[in-house]
Amino acid sequence: MKKRGYLFLFIIIFIFLLGLYFRLNFYFFNRPLWHDECSLAINILYKNYIEYFGALAHNQSAPPLFMILTKFLTNLFGIKEVVLRFLPLCSSIISIPVFFIFSKRILKQNFSIFFANFLFCINYYIIYYCQEFKQYSSDILIFLITYLIVLNIDLKTLSAKKIIFFSLILSLAVLSSLPSLFVIFAFLIVELYKNKKNIINKLILFFSPIITTFIILYFSTLLPSKNSFLVSYWQNGFISFDIASIVNIIKTNLTYYFYPNKLVLIILILICIGAYSIIKNYKKRNNLLIITICLSIITASFLQLYPIMQRVSLYITPILIILISKPIDFISVNKKVVSVLIILLYILSFNSYNFSYLKQITKSPDYSYDARMSMKNLKDLYRNNELIIVNAASDSEFIYYSAYYNLNTNNYVFVQTPNKDKELYFNILNNIPEYQNVWFFYVNDYSHSPVIPYLKEWVLNKNIFEECRNKNSFVIKIRT
Repeated sequence: MKKRGYLFLFIIIFIFLLGLYFRLNFYFFNRPLWHDECSLAINILYKNYIEYFGALAHNQSAPPLFMILTKFLTNLFGIKEVVLRFLPLCSSIISIPVFFIFSKRILKQNFSIFFANFLFCINYYIIYYCQEFKQYSSDILIFLITYLIVLNIDLKTLSAKKIIFFSLILSLAVLSSLPSLFVIFAFLIVELYKNKKNIINKLILFFSPIITTFIILYFSTLLPSKNSFLVSYWQNGFISFDIASIVNIIKTNLTYYFYPNKLVLIILILICIGAYSIIKNYKKRNNLLIITICLSIITASFLQLYPIMQRVSLYITPILIILISKPIDFISVNKKVVSVLIILLYILSFNSYNFSYLKQITKSPDYSYDARMSMKNLKDLYRNNELIIVNAASDSEFIYYSAYYNLNTNNYVFVQTPNKDKELYFNILNNIPEYQNVWFFYVNDYSHSPVIPYLKEWVLNKNIFEECRNKNSFVIKIRT
């Protein structure tokens, strides 16, 4: 191997190790589960393997295979935070070398490959979701693997057995991550475009298992899970003909994907330059596939089938990183003015990726409340037959962590908090059934309707026996 080869290998390994360190560092902080994680974990607690091919409880949605694998791990090692998050961690770590292979398929210069992989390895939210019990890290991994698989499939030369084999593999990808469908659909369009009607029979053979899998998944899982709450929650991620809406989607997502960098317009310019380069060379199979995938994602958002909004569309980030890095391929000693301008754009776009940022991602990921410690305090101090009152925003935390700490009681109620009307809320509290001792487990608040401040005010003149405060969480025992 020549010296340049050793240098290339050394730099890539260094970038890999950097990405690995940040991911393991976040994972081993082992922060408490937050509301959505607890809501999904309840499905691990109380559902069996077959039930994951159906609607999940507590307004949650996750791929069946993701849930099945997690359930299997918890059956082996217990339902702990580190076990629930092990699959996202593994997905995030494996995605590092997979993204490297992906980047080499599209980028030409070593510097653009270095830059793209560096961006991928230090991206805050790609790192963050390695330690959250949600499917977003596995979405990225499955999305990339699906792309690499279909990129190397030539239906014209494959035997029927191999076509069925690859089709079954991609059917598993659909069950593992819904965004893989965008890649598979793009592959169908590319094959029809390239080969016209010459491989219709092979396409039918190839897509039959995938379509069958999707139909089963749609009617068993997707359709029952598509409730009004989820649709309204991600409403801002659906593209429309409204220019203001499109601008908002671009600004919101780019600010999120490339946090803490805030010069979205310049980042968008780099993306447009990269996109132009890809579109210009659309006859290349890898480029045409990227273009078709992007069009599929945009179409799905426009038809309100799948939103483009922050964490739920984090799988798009690898493509954006490639587009951003593509202009580096144009940098040349012979094009000094162009090269200087491009370098200036990068400096302006990513000036927040500095030593302060790198130091930030060596610290514990942020969390605003601590349901785990709050439940531990409650468990240690709880006595039989005491009533526990839980606000609606803390219901999932209570259910999960009461099982986690084996708090054996059915003597609890959930109090709904419909709005910010303090008088109404005080009336709710004043009508609590009289018990000798009452616990309030208020560890989380809805941002649009906070009630913990009201509870703190209401208990001021009460007989307080125990009080536990962990971050913004509030657990208190009083005599009514």
